[in-house]
Amino acid sequence: MTTDPPARRPLSFLKVADLRGLARLGIDGVVGVTDLVESMHLTIASRSGVVEPGPAGKTSGVTGLVYRAVRGTTRGVGKGLDVVLAAVPRAAGNPSPLREAFITALNGVWGDHLAATGNPVAIAMSLRIGGHPY
Repeated sequence: MTTDPPARRPLSFLKVADLRGLARLGIDGVVGVTDLVESMHLTIASRSGVVEPGPAGKTSGVTGLVYRAVRGTTRGVGKGLDVVLAAVPRAAGNPSPLREAFITALNGVWGDHLAATGNPVAIAMSLRIGGHPY
């Protein structure tokens, strides 16, 4: 049996908890974009001028129902992914330098959001030497 080289197995250096964290981050992103699009939709539909502030709140009627359905479905998929990935056995082993660099970069960009949402890939800010907190 042959194994694929690492270049053909993207993100194979990640742990299951990392995949859970990335899935949560993706779900948060989809819900955030849905909120943004709904806000734009509401502003355009209200025909507010360029100088006037746009209306606050959510859309109503069928439009509101669609946006709520998109958010609800997305969150349901996220919960399902979380349950499935939580059931996968965790492999023991030392973290790879590639994983550490990836998780560190991810926290450099979205660290506040990861920490605020209790995401499994959130790490405390620290000076790291050789992949270990100092």
